[in-house]
Amino acid sequence: MLYKQKVILLVEDEILIAMSEQLILKSFGYEVIIANNSTKALECISNNEIHLILMDIDLGSNSLDGTELAKQILTMKELPIVFCTSHSEREMVDKVKGITRYGYILKSSGQFVINESITMAFELFNSHIKIKESEEKYRAAFYTSPDSVNINRMDGLYVDINEGFKRLTGYSESDVIGKLSSEIDIWAIPEDRQKLIKSLQDYGYIENLESTFRCKDGSFKIAIMSARIIIIDDEPHILSVTRDITDRRAIAMKLEENEKRYRGIIQGTSDGFWLINKGGKIIDVNESYCKMSGYTKDELLTMSINNIDVDDDEIEVSNKIKSIYNQGKTRFTKTHRRKDGSLFKVEITTSFLPHDQTLLSVFIREI
Repeated sequence: MLYKQKVILLVEDEILIAMSEQLILKSFGYEVIIANNSTKALECISNNEIHLILMDIDLGSNSLDGTELAKQILTMKELPIVFCTSHSEREMVDKVKGITRYGYILKSSGQFVINESITMAFELFNSHIKIKESEEKYRAAFYTSPDSVNINRMDGLYVDINEGFKRLTGYSESDVIGKLSSEIDIWAIPEDRQKLIKSLQDYGYIENLESTFRCKDGSFKIAIMSARIIIIDDEPHILSVTRDITDRRAIAMKLEENEKRYRGIIQGTSDGFWLINKGGKIIDVNESYCKMSGYTKDELLTMSINNIDVDDDEIEVSNKIKSIYNQGKTRFTKTHRRKDGSLFKVEITTSFLPHDQTLLSVFIREI
């Protein structure tokens, strides 16, 4: 990889000083472009790739002074600017306050000081760019995350929230920033916040803390939170990411209710019941069929239809299942073998589950 020579724009109205400084800077390995007034400096910025500006504060009466020129340049491009002056009075230093700058050099400084000041300016600027990029990545992640993201002090005071927080809770910035979480009563289960704080104090983070949160409109949301300690202005803060699982939990509860109903139906019926897959493997069985056949549930769950049905072999069972699949629902009689070897006649009613076409429900009545 070829070394790319850094270019310094030297803004100096006194030509002899400019030429002298140019020679010094070139001896350090820099390419140097000289501009003797503000107009020329702005042209150089527009037409050249500049890496650093060495700016004289006093550019004469026919030009903007260095501070005003620096402000204008920084609206065009972010560059490290090192101010240079013949004066060491405080008023000269005060003139550059408020301007992003990376150093201040007296023209009487020796070559070593000039070189070190410029090197430090580049290092500070590179650090600044890295920090800025990191902050931009953080801000992008913070503000665009679909999850709720918020920053709080350890006492619960809100410092910042994102759009996801607003969608989850209904609160706006003005509702929460500068207020404690206890003031807006957002934790429906206060003990969960105590768990959060204890884990953060003990380990510095917590993952997948499930809790219920009270929204602005009084409704409740179930959410899962992960959080960790971050340092802002030398003070520990909590960065929390929270995902709404209210709908997921409702679905899980519905499935649990359906499972209980399913269990109630198949265990409450006097008929035997199987749940089988397309290969004829028994997936589930009720207590009635266990009593009917003499097998335990665990034994039956290791078996297939052809282990019990004495009328058909494995191929015939497979063809029968295919036929049921085409018809959707059917009823027929079969002969089953009990665990003790005795035979019994059964009437079978079977159909595919409406929500899962890979499984057959089979009701079995002894006749």
